[in-house]
Amino acid sequence: MKKILPFLLITVFYIVSCKDDDRLTEVLTGTWIGQRIDITNCSDDARNISEEVDCGDVSCFRLILNSNTYSFQQRTSVTEGTWSVGDVLSLCVEEENEIICDEYLFTLTGASLILSADTTSARCVTTFTFDKLFEQDTTSS
Repeated sequence: MKKILPFLLITVFYIVSCKDDDRLTEVLTGTWIGQRIDITNCSDDARNISEEVDCGDVSCFRLILNSNTYSFQQRTSVTEGTWSVGDVLSLCVEEENEIICDEYLFTLTGASLILSADTTSARCVTTFTFDKLFEQDTTSS
């Protein structure tokens, strides 16, 4: 029994963790509209910015998370790939037959999602703030 107990504990922990990740994936799935971008702690102070953003007809900050794929629109450029969530939110793309992932610390507060990442090359911290777009129910009478 003593030999089986550690295995059972690990199995139970794994099952509970998977269920938490599944719930988190369900909550994160949807369209997130950018509200703010903050670039801080840059080694060059001139690179620090705080900017409120909005969606126009052409330019927008928008993150769309589907079951396992994503689309991230930053102004007029769009990046598409796969995503996963655990301790961090990973957004991955394939470039020249190589998978490259950006990892973001994330915080969910109500209908807001905050993504934060160290940009090592620029020695800055980039933080995106999004609000979830809820589709209006058009079937109610």
